[in-house]
Amino acid sequence: PVNFNSADPKSAAVSQLYIRQALQTAIDQNGILTNIDKGYGFPIYSPLPPNTPSSISGAVPNPYPFSLSTAKALLTSHGWTEVGGVMTCTSPGTGATNCGTGITQGYTLNFKILWASGTPSLDATFNAEIADWAQIGIQFTSTEDTFNNVIGRCYGGAVFEVCSWGGGWIYAPDYYPSGETLFTPTGSFNPGSYNDPTMTTLINATTFGTAKLTAYATYAAKQLPVLYQPQVTGAGEIIKTEKSSIGFTPNPLENFMPEYLHF
Repeated sequence: PVNFNSADPKSAAVSQLYIRQALQTAIDQNGILTNIDKGYGFPIYSPLPPNTPSSISGAVPNPYPFSLSTAKALLTSHGWTEVGGVMTCTSPGTGATNCGTGITQGYTLNFKILWASGTPSLDATFNAEIADWAQIGIQFTSTEDTFNNVIGRCYGGAVFEVCSWGGGWIYAPDYYPSGETLFTPTGSFNPGSYNDPTMTTLINATTFGTAKLTAYATYAAKQLPVLYQPQVTGAGEIIKTEKSSIGFTPNPLENFMPEYLHF
């Protein structure tokens, strides 16, 4: 999640779409998949899972292909100048070439990122992203904590600009990938405090009406209520003689549950 809570001292910056666009454009999803995840996974450009059936949504193209030069140009064209490696607002104001509402002269793009510790691939992913973000002049200070603490702190509202508990998101219990819990103001899992009337209208059309998810997912891809990262797919080996007392091996959530296994 991106933190839109007004208690965050940098909320004025992340509330600017062009800054979120710069952050997303500087995430090299294919590079992460190749170099860190060894090709096991899929790039993600919207809230929809990979291979979402066409019966519920049309295709959602990637609106922000990886390009450090494009990402940096988004900032410099909006009144930012790199000073000592950090983008600094030199053209405050609300015009098309200014830094935006709530951003004053000398404001710097120094952000905080929080993620769950204990997973080497997650550490490597964020360290790669931090390095690329630094190349466009956005500096991140990182903090790691336990999964449970990170979940609590993500809801705290004032200690981060980007937050990750490392567990992703699963649509349950009905598995229909609509967005009412994620991106509506009263959503049960909206730690970034995201609130956009257009998004809410599009989501309501899919839950209180019969609209496909295409318009909602396309809007979410472009508006970036969260930053999208690759979805990693695990790999493992299972001996042929292993059996499961619950009818499938492994279980569909890829959890290791030895109490159900036997030979």
